[in-house]
Amino acid sequence: MDVSMTDAPLNIQDLSKYFKRRGLTLSGDAACALENVLARESDPTSHLPQILTLLRPTLTSSTISLTHLTPIIASLTSSLTDYTTSSTSLITPFDVPSKKIVYHPERKAHQVVTINKLDITPADVSSKPSAWLERYNNLLGRLHYNDYFRPSSVSKGIELVKTCSAVGRSSTGNNVFMFGLLNAGNLEDDTGSVTIDLRNLDTTQGYVFESCFVVVEGILENGGLTAVEIHHPPFSSREQVVKNYGKDIIHSYDDEYFTYLNNETLNIDTRHEEGTVIVLQGVEMDREETSSRLRKVFSGFEDVVKWGVEEDLKLFNKFVDEGGVSENFARYQPPVFVLMGSFTSTSLTHTSSGIRLYKHYMSVLGDIISEHSYVSTHAKFVIVPGSNDPVNTGVLPWRGIPNFFMKGLTEHSKVNNVHLASNPCVLKLFHRPCVIFNKPDILTLFRRSAILPVEGEDGFKHVFKCILDQGHLCPLPARVMPCMVNLSYTMRLDIPPTAIILGAGEEGDSFKYGNEGEEEGVDCVVTGGFGKGEFVVYYPGRGEAEVSGV
Repeated sequence: MDVSMTDAPLNIQDLSKYFKRRGLTLSGDAACALENVLARESDPTSHLPQILTLLRPTLTSSTISLTHLTPIIASLTSSLTDYTTSSTSLITPFDVPSKKIVYHPERKAHQVVTINKLDITPADVSSKPSAWLERYNNLLGRLHYNDYFRPSSVSKGIELVKTCSAVGRSSTGNNVFMFGLLNAGNLEDDTGSVTIDLRNLDTTQGYVFESCFVVVEGILENGGLTAVEIHHPPFSSREQVVKNYGKDIIHSYDDEYFTYLNNETLNIDTRHEEGTVIVLQGVEMDREETSSRLRKVFSGFEDVVKWGVEEDLKLFNKFVDEGGVSENFARYQPPVFVLMGSFTSTSLTHTSSGIRLYKHYMSVLGDIISEHSYVSTHAKFVIVPGSNDPVNTGVLPWRGIPNFFMKGLTEHSKVNNVHLASNPCVLKLFHRPCVIFNKPDILTLFRRSAILPVEGEDGFKHVFKCILDQGHLCPLPARVMPCMVNLSYTMRLDIPPTAIILGAGEEGDSFKYGNEGEEEGVDCVVTGGFGKGEFVVYYPGRGEAEVSGV
């Protein structure tokens, strides 16, 4: 990815500059031919990394001639989608337009709302209740579709009692069920609030704290609710969501997923089996051991990438010889390296000397990557900031690290496909969204905020359960994990992702979370820390992750 380019039509000067930055010279006739063919493409810039990928093995000098480009140009037609380039995309909370799903309880219907303007202004007093009400309604919609709460021919379903009906009321022998927000000793819903007594509860599944939406079974006494059991809203898998929302909503919200559901993709699952995502958390470049560890990781994948690229090139040449490029071309998916900060062990960018040092470390990172020619040319690199990087505002989400600090990496002549991501962000692998969130202290924050002990071992399984059942990446109270109210919708998980990768943990771990008896679930991955030599290799097509070490 050349960060200086946009999706506007590319002229000869743009193309020459692109290849020059990578140590190559584009001849005049080659530049003219490439300009003409890219002018027919809707997204010309997206083709350049793949063109470069195909060119490098054929070059014997730094000059690119028309002879080198001819077979590649033959493959660039508007009727052929370049799956190698388009297989991965990055979604951030700051993208516009963006979309959100809203549930209308009175109509029991979902709606997709398009957001055309980014609003990052400080929220006024009225914004927070609106954001909470949207979350309340969406989770209420999940309950409406759940078998326990939905009336059927054999059962009336569990009836949810509103808090307004609890005023001055006592139970008549039967327990009641209420759904609402825990807040300052009360349970709040869209009609009011009722005081809640949790003293009879022993443990919970998944961390429960103030600001959680919960289903409470209890006894009404003197206008208050004495809780007997408390649960998170029941989880809905992607399969269930499609069934509940309807394909029209899915089509409007996520066209790629809709296309996959309708079997209109070109061999996506086979291609995806070969893809890998390598995640390194805490790549602190000011520590001496980091450089040697990075070299070991990149060296380990160099031969893998080389083999995949060479096999694809043989197939490409075969198709060219036979008169055209088939839809089966570019089966090999180059790996995606997700490098998470903090990229220095302490914050450096508050002084001019510190800024220079930080930029130097990014140049060192670029140099290390460039030592591995196949990895640097073909792999994709996603840079996710950490708390010591120059984006930490203390309020989530964080923007990507500005290119001003990263030029030593993003503009390195031998490193392609560098993406400066936000924290959190979504790495979309074909139709599979993978949520990436770099928050090393998240387990500590959940433990400290919990108002009840959890069942069994206290650990990350309860963190993921809370996040997925609450349908939000940041369910903690605002005083613990502040979040921009106007962007809170971007961190909702109304349609569960395929995977959540948390940059956290003393040790790496992975497991699948979902409803019992269902094959489909969410791949939950904890990275561990690269400071201890740990990293994770995730295989999206297989839904598996391996914890590795150097």
